Amino acid sequence: MLGCDPECAKHCIDYAGDDPMANMLTMCRQSLIQAGVAAEDVVCQAQPQAALMAALQQARPDDLVVVLAEPWFALPALSRWRATQTC
Repeated sequence: MLGCDPECAKHCIDYAGDDPMANMLTMCRQSLIQAGVAAEDVVCQAQPQAALMAALQQARPDDLVVVLAEPWFALPALSRWRATQTC
């Protein structure tokens, strides 16, 4: 699951164009595929909150979910997700 802060994408020259967010997601997706990740395993989500929640909901036991986000964004979302889980 790929997602990004729209403001970060907008201010990065690497993703310049009419839709920096789409450019960023496309470039990252292609990089993962070129590195050997199966195309069907790479999902792009333009909304950061939705990307994080989808990744957490799709994860299975023993999966590793890597969240590269600011603590003010990630920690509340992780707390909300944990509250929905049963032990």
